[in-house]
Amino acid sequence: MDGFARLAPQATQTRLNSLACEPGTCVPSSEAWLLLPPHAPRNPRERPRLWVLCRVWMAVLATAASTGFAAAQAPDQSDQPALEVGGAARRTLEQRGIALQMTYTGEVLAITSGGLKTGATYDGVIEGAVDLDLDKFMGWKGGSFHVNGYQIHGQGPANFAGNVFTISNIEALPATRLYELWFEQALFAGNLKIRIGQLAADGDFLASKVASHFLNGTFGWPGLLAADLPAGGPAYPLATPGLRAAFIPSDRLTVAGAIYNGSPADPNAPRPEESNRDGLDFRLKDPPLVMVESQYKYGRQAHGGAAFNTIKFGGWSHFGDFADQRTGAPLRRDHGLYAVVDHLVYALPSSGDKGISAFGRITGSPGDRDPIDFYFDAGLSFSGFLSGRPDDVFSAAFGYGHFSSSASAADRDAGLSAIRDHEAVFEASYEAELMPGWRVIPDFQYVWNPGGNIPDANDPTKALQNVTIVGLRSALKF
Repeated sequence: MDGFARLAPQATQTRLNSLACEPGTCVPSSEAWLLLPPHAPRNPRERPRLWVLCRVWMAVLATAASTGFAAAQAPDQSDQPALEVGGAARRTLEQRGIALQMTYTGEVLAITSGGLKTGATYDGVIEGAVDLDLDKFMGWKGGSFHVNGYQIHGQGPANFAGNVFTISNIEALPATRLYELWFEQALFAGNLKIRIGQLAADGDFLASKVASHFLNGTFGWPGLLAADLPAGGPAYPLATPGLRAAFIPSDRLTVAGAIYNGSPADPNAPRPEESNRDGLDFRLKDPPLVMVESQYKYGRQAHGGAAFNTIKFGGWSHFGDFADQRTGAPLRRDHGLYAVVDHLVYALPSSGDKGISAFGRITGSPGDRDPIDFYFDAGLSFSGFLSGRPDDVFSAAFGYGHFSSSASAADRDAGLSAIRDHEAVFEASYEAELMPGWRVIPDFQYVWNPGGNIPDANDPTKALQNVTIVGLRSALKF
């Protein structure tokens, strides 16, 4: 899996779904500030909780916590070094095909100007994961198993800023929850991989390795998908049952496709995360979401490894019912197309993929049924330039989301003082490695037109002011 920064799209959906009224009749407030008809009603039914699985999972997390083995986390740190703890025990387990993983990410973020209100927040997430190589573990050739979950705590800055592009990619409803749970079978010497279980799409589709250095969620799971798909789509912190296949005919070409249950939580809930608080709903009856992507790696190969430069083309289709952004009339299905590129612009001599790297992404969807119909982002990262600090990374990026003409027309029909048009964000961060396994990240963000240009709840005659955010994140990998 390429490195990526995860987004909490359900925070976006909470704000987008916060108006429980007919189109054209609502006035935004600090809690309900976007004029958007909800997705067409569905009839979810409660399913029995799998308490046995939950208890097993909690035991796994406790074991991982007590032994302190190396791990990945959200955002992805799979290519980062780990703190040296539990070395002998860890190596013994890995020889038997068992990899236990744990990470902790905590951050302080402050809104210093603009938005709904100023102030500082703290939030954090513990991730625990277990990976089984079934060949080593029980002689099952080509088989693997993965399970991971989160303990999310604290409060993020979403209720302070009033914007759509989630400021922190770890912000979510405080909870202890299951995330992914899947089995994968590799066939034909690894050229075909079939994965089934509870899956997330944000690591498999639209992912950019260069964009993984940023804190803002839109540089992971793009704000367009987080705003347009029911319950924000299958992305952190909510996964959903699905099936994914990846065909890998060479080390440069990959073609992947997946079908997911179309909503990871109740799409009509004011806060989707609350309706699937523990990640154990395993919803199966929502209209499906289909995603496809082709990926090609090009350019030179660094030290015999895979080529760094990557270009991706893909698309998605949701088979559910949606609502016209202006009239609320039901519309069938939704879809979108996208492209992603990661490119090593300048490589430092004898340094692998260090140097100056760039990324760009662009995606679009129909404006009659989606609040955001066009999105793009782009950025640069600089690594390996400081003598004595070869693993530090400075990054800067810009993201832009355009609100559809139908969404803007709904605001005019409602007589609002500000009409949604676009939201944009700039972010700059410095990723400093204090020691292998421990990184700190000072961060700066500036948001134009938070919420797309919406009335200020404190003075509805004016638009919400642009937002300035400063923060510091600490990330530990054991």
